[in-house]
Amino acid sequence: MVTRPATKPSRKPKPKSEPKPESHLIDNLHIEGYRCFEKYTVRDLRRVNLFVGPNNCGKTALLEAAYLLFMGGYLDSAAYLLSLREGMPLDRYEDQAWWVELSHLLTGLRVRVGSDLQITTKDGWVSWEVRSALHGFEDDPKQDPGHLMIKARYRNAGAMYGLPITDSRVVLNPPQIRDARKEDAGEQKERHAFFPPRTPEIRRQLHAQVCFIPASGLESDEIIALWEEMQKSGEEAAAIKAIKLIDSRIQSLTILAGGERRESLPSSAIYIGMEGLQGRQPLSNLGFGTQRLFEFGTAIAAVSGGKLLIDEVDTGIHYSKMGPLWQFLVESAHQFDVQVFASTHSLDCVRGLGEALNESPAMIGDVAVHKMSRRLDHSVPFYGDTLISGLENDIELRG
Repeated sequence: MVTRPATKPSRKPKPKSEPKPESHLIDNLHIEGYRCFEKYTVRDLRRVNLFVGPNNCGKTALLEAAYLLFMGGYLDSAAYLLSLREGMPLDRYEDQAWWVELSHLLTGLRVRVGSDLQITTKDGWVSWEVRSALHGFEDDPKQDPGHLMIKARYRNAGAMYGLPITDSRVVLNPPQIRDARKEDAGEQKERHAFFPPRTPEIRRQLHAQVCFIPASGLESDEIIALWEEMQKSGEEAAAIKAIKLIDSRIQSLTILAGGERRESLPSSAIYIGMEGLQGRQPLSNLGFGTQRLFEFGTAIAAVSGGKLLIDEVDTGIHYSKMGPLWQFLVESAHQFDVQVFASTHSLDCVRGLGEALNESPAMIGDVAVHKMSRRLDHSVPFYGDTLISGLENDIELRG
């Protein structure tokens, strides 16, 4: 990424920066026992939230914890997160057992009685409880009392399931989980996608209105699933608007997918039409940054009324496009009623957000930057006038 100090824009009159409450938006998040977080709290969340801080302060882990909360704490969602960090090819395990390495997800990297995880917000929570079969799962006579087990819970629904732990791993059997999800779907109507997005099942279940975009980008089958969901509401213009931030000549988008081929669809199967050029060309010809913006535009329309999480939002995007990018994300988040959680290391990315707010003062109440540090058990929020003032006075917001 090119790094260059951004010029400070002239200020425009700004309205008051009170948050704009909507029913599904969360305003706080508390994490206990997940990865690097023994206890961690985020307050003053807004519609669009940017998390900043040094390496290894927990930015990605925080997005993961939020994703687990929004997906109901199911262990198959945890397996998806592990696949992003460790490259576990979940798409090869749709009809076979695959495992979750709990020690990589729990604080202290150890799995023992009391190694519990809890993620809470104002109107929901998930928890994992590690117990011995003897003291925590007396209701299951099939289990050896000497074994550890993990019990997952979601909100007030009681125990969703208990699974045995072997050598710090939980083995998941997709066919069995699929049956359990069908029974549970009737009670948990607000969350219908129970499978990691890297499995083909996501195309039949993508109604959770939650999407996690890693720094490496989405897999092609995930992109297709989001595109198909977006087409149901006829919002393809959102994806085109996003990629036009890089090249204004782009006029149309087409995805060539059909039959079984879509399971391994290459990025070159996404084609664009450009003003002044005959025929179509692969989106991949325009580089990773363009494909990244396509993912943002497609996802934010597909998860309308839900949550979008973007790790390292500036990856692949030139510093000069940071202001327009944030203008697009904030406007689209409002248009599609989506709450956005993103992370960055880049000062240009933060300054670009400030430029967008100066350009469109009406967005100020929708945005917050959360400064993270390994020394604190909470983030420090900057929003509205505080964020603009911090940028104008060269206050370091990144930790």
